[in-house]
Amino acid sequence: MNARVELQPEAYGVFRLAGMELALPLATMRELMPLAPLTPLPCATPGVLGGLNVRGVLVPVLDLRGVLAWQPEGQPAAVVILAHQGRLLGLLAEGGTGVFAPSAEAMVWMKQAQGTGMLMRGAFPRPDQQGMVSLLDPEALMHLPGVPVALEREGGLGVGAEIQAALGMGAPEDEPLVLVLAGGIPFAISSA
Repeated sequence: MNARVELQPEAYGVFRLAGMELALPLATMRELMPLAPLTPLPCATPGVLGGLNVRGVLVPVLDLRGVLAWQPEGQPAAVVILAHQGRLLGLLAEGGTGVFAPSAEAMVWMKQAQGTGMLMRGAFPRPDQQGMVSLLDPEALMHLPGVPVALEREGGLGVGAEIQAALGMGAPEDEPLVLVLAGGIPFAISSA
């Protein structure tokens, strides 16, 4: 007797930016937050707007319009917190538009040449016939050149001991830091 296994479709969180419907795997979307005042970051990468304080962790916020040279259409009012492989990044958004689980037949997968910088890994039609949704690649977003990401700590946001060890970082109490305010941007440097 042959048993047929039905695969459950993956769910995607969808948000709007610059007239586009963008999606991330729901498993990587930590939350959708209202846009609050951002802390300036010492980063010259286009599209990095600053850092958002998320329960005590400074999460860098990226405006994809700046990275991809899109027209600044729409009024961003939210930030999608992306969590992928122990890293956190905020993505500017106009707001959330839903959670969809397209069938395997509805998905259109895309492939790119190595190193081309394509941030999209696929697309699918909205089930309500309101257009197509572009599926973003969390791995590509986390590795954009010059874009800082926050490290997630055990049980929540921030840097945990395992991640610190993997990155060759000492525990916070192992190394004294000097807190500096330069040009209105707060940051810490090693006292060594």
